[in-house]
Formats: sequence, C-alpha cells, structure tokens
Amino acid sequence: MNKKAFTLLELLVVVLIIGILAAIALPQYKKAVWKSRAKSMLPILRTMKNSIDIYYMTNDVYPSKLEELDIDLEGYSKTCSYLGPTYKTGGCKANDYLNLYLNVVTVGKDSIPLFQFNKGLYKGAGFFINSDNKLYCYEHKSYIPEVKSFCEKIMNCDFRSEISGKNDMFYTCPDL
Repeated sequence: MNKKAFTLLELLVVVLIIGILAAIALPQYKKAVWKSRAKSMLPILRTMKNSIDIYYMTNDVYPSKLEELDIDLEGYSKTCSYLGPTYKTGGCKANDYLNLYLNVVTVGKDSIPLFQFNKGLYKGAGFFINSDNKLYCYEHKSYIPEVKSFCEKIMNCDFRSEISGKNDMFYTCPDL
C-alpha cells in the first residue's frame, strides 16, 4: 500500500511562508484601518465647518457651543475625554474611539471643528479645518509614542514646522 502524504518538513515550510506573509500584511492592514477611520470622519468635519459658516452668515458671529450647529451628531453621545487640547471648547461629543470638538478660538469671532482619537495607538491625533478652510492634521506629542507617526506615516501629510509648537505637531494634507 503506497500512501502519499506531506512530510513534516513540507508542512513546516508552508507554515513558515504563511507566517512571513502575515507579518508583512498585518502592519499594512492596521495602517489601512486607521486611515479609513480618519477619512470616514472628514465628511462630518466638513459638515460641521459648513454649519459654522451658515451660523456665521445668519448671526454675524461664530457659534460658541456645539449645540448651536444645525447638525445631527447621532452616535456621538458619550462624555469626552479631554486629552490635551487647551482650547476653549464650545462642546464635545464622543463615541467609542473619537472626540468631536467645537474649538472656540475667540468667542464670537472664530470657531473651528476638530476631531481626535481618544484611544488606541494614535490617541491624541486628529484633524481640524481652520478658518481658512484648509484641512490640517495634528498630533499631541504627549500622547503619541512616536511623533510624526500618524499624520506623516499613516495619512501622508506634510509637516509644518512654522506652525507647530512644543507639544503640538501640525501638518497639511493636500490630497484628502
């Protein structure tokens, strides 16, 4: 009786090849997950900015509270974890992994929508749309173990040393 079967060495080689492929693919998968999380927030951020602009055109002042915006933030009902922004917040709504803020720069004169991750490897990183309608990525140095890891490596944004500070790193993201 002549039975054909795989040898132990052949099985070990197959397992080793699968392990190598998994080790290569897993970091790329994690990068894609974080990038998609961030990109999924950009429409909400733009909607917030549009609502801020409409509020300003209607009232001649910028909103000072998140509740003044005419938008539905369904799914954002948790208490925010204030991770490091020293902004005068006009309110914050959170879900399981994000904080959405209305940053009130000067009451009545400017309001900026922003979001940041509130847990995970990139806790403290996020995006905002400034009064010039440009999208910026930022990282808080005190929360991210490796600086320039989210905005540059994950989102492919350009570092802006002229506007970055001691604790905050700012980036422009032209292709988002």
